[in-house]
Amino acid sequence: MAQIRIVKEYLKCILTTEEKRQVADKLAIAVMGKDEAEAELKSVQTQIKSKIAAIDAELIASAEKLRSGFEMRNVECRETRDFDLDNFSVVRLDTGELIVDRSLTMEEKQQNLPVVW
Repeated sequence: MAQIRIVKEYLKCILTTEEKRQVADKLAIAVMGKDEAEAELKSVQTQIKSKIAAIDAELIASAEKLRSGFEMRNVECRETRDFDLDNFSVVRLDTGELIVDRSLTMEEKQQNLPVVW
């Protein structure tokens, strides 16, 4: 009596024309997918490098402020031209500190005449 059974063996198989076409399609899709992934990686690297550069700039700016002990800001000031005293002054409104105190220049002494129509 013979005993017969069906088994699977890992063997070489020659590809048909249709199977070759399917493999070629998979290959093309894989190549395009790799190109897209590499482009995305470059884009992400560029974005992260930009973030790092911005952080570096903030680090430098903060270190400079700390080292020098001050920073430049736009501060509201009161500018006064006193034609009677021939004086020009600028006073900070936040601290009351006198920033400029000098004589009027020749240009500043020229007052605009009112326009009458």
